[in-house]
Amino acid sequence: MWAELEGSHMLHLRHFVTFQNATSMQVRGLCVMGDINLGSLDSLTEDIHYHQPWLHSALPKGDWDVIESFVKSYLEDFNRLVQKLIRHTRVSYPFVFQTSKGCQIQPNGTARSFFVIGYEGQDLIRFHLNKGTWDRVPDNEMSATAEHLLNNATTLNELIQVLLNVTCVDILEKFIEYGRADLERQGNTLLNPGTAT
Repeated sequence: MWAELEGSHMLHLRHFVTFQNATSMQVRGLCVMGDINLGSLDSLTEDIHYHQPWLHSALPKGDWDVIESFVKSYLEDFNRLVQKLIRHTRVSYPFVFQTSKGCQIQPNGTARSFFVIGYEGQDLIRFHLNKGTWDRVPDNEMSATAEHLLNNATTLNELIQVLLNVTCVDILEKFIEYGRADLERQGNTLLNPGTAT
């Protein structure tokens, strides 16, 4: 993925699902802003744990409720998609799918977003934000099937465009504002590695 340029800020969500068999899976998730761990997903309950005290102040409670509801819905939809995908391809258990998504605000104020789905540690398919379509990364049966399934989900793809190009950037701007002290401390630690935090 992209490196963080000096003066830029990135909100990065990572999601990992290990499918042990057709009925057993382990879900993990992590959200970071730069090197600051913002939250994680409980692998047993799929509840979100927040790791920074200023997070809840950054957004109104109604927004947090929507985010948590969206995360649960996303996890269900993602697992359904993987089940469809493995019905169409030859996959043997266990295997891991992962996603990497988020947005970055550059030093000049422009924003970039990304969404990549991977399989067994390798990129499988990438979302093209301007077109609202998915592009396979390797040219194989699994990536072609994933591309076909996802490109037929036009409503979902329109939602992803809004979430990454607008919502993610708005949330990142709020997190930068409310987490400024942590970001500055992180920057000072990087400049002076011997300094205790």
